[in-house]
Amino acid sequence: MIRMTVCGSLPVSIHSRRIGVACGCFDLFHPGHRRFLYEAHKFCDYLIVAVNDDDSVRKLKGPGRPFDGVHWRMDQVSAWADMTLSFGGDVRELLAFKPGIVIRGWDQDCFDLYPEVPVAVSLSRYLGISTTQLLKEKGA
Repeated sequence: MIRMTVCGSLPVSIHSRRIGVACGCFDLFHPGHRRFLYEAHKFCDYLIVAVNDDDSVRKLKGPGRPFDGVHWRMDQVSAWADMTLSFGGDVRELLAFKPGIVIRGWDQDCFDLYPEVPVAVSLSRYLGISTTQLLKEKGA
């Protein structure tokens, strides 16, 4: 079961498409990523997913990352998104798409696009799966 925290109120109009944005590194794409994207799409009519480019992943995760290049990661994400793009890590860039909702992971700031995006949803970690945990288990 996915637990979530909703910040703000969800729009009730069914006559307009609700654009949602989500972002992340999606390095070593795993079932937790897939479940996050599946659940994220439930909150919007059109899901835009921004994948951190290789330089921004190195800044966030360290010199040994990413394991997979941005194009491979975007390809994995594209199966679950209506639009996929790479970005340099500045989430404010996503405001250009005029999203009505931002969907964030358990380890991300839910309020980083507020008040420009009035609704934020934070999804919990799926079955305790994370890239960091997978790396610890493999001894990497």
